[in-house]
Amino acid sequence: MSDTLQKAEKFPVSHMAENLIGSEIIKLGNEVNERIKNGEKVFNFTIGDFDPSIFPIPQGLQDEIIAAYKNHLTNYPMANGMPDLRAAVSSWNKRLYNLDYSPAGSSYCWWCPSNHLWYLYYHSR
Repeated sequence: MSDTLQKAEKFPVSHMAENLIGSEIIKLGNEVNERIKNGEKVFNFTIGDFDPSIFPIPQGLQDEIIAAYKNHLTNYPMANGMPDLRAAVSSWNKRLYNLDYSPAGSSYCWWCPSNHLWYLYYHSR
């Protein structure tokens, strides 16, 4: 038995840690990347990191992201979103889609990657 294995047996981990299962989305992403590497034409929608050669970022949004970066707005927002941004997005959804979401509620996916773009856009104004 290796020295490392003997040491590991002296420090058991919790049942939860012992039974962790790898992320299925990461597994799927790796499979997609392997197919691309093998020459298959694949549109990778697995993790939200879309290929800008297929889905280009609009120039206006690029400009706003750069402006936000230059203003040092590089940190993630609060986990439940910023109150003024939540109100702005709520108003926008109501105006464009007639969706009535309370900015104080938990109906939004405030942690979704697309909302970080909203954050950058909002703070660059």
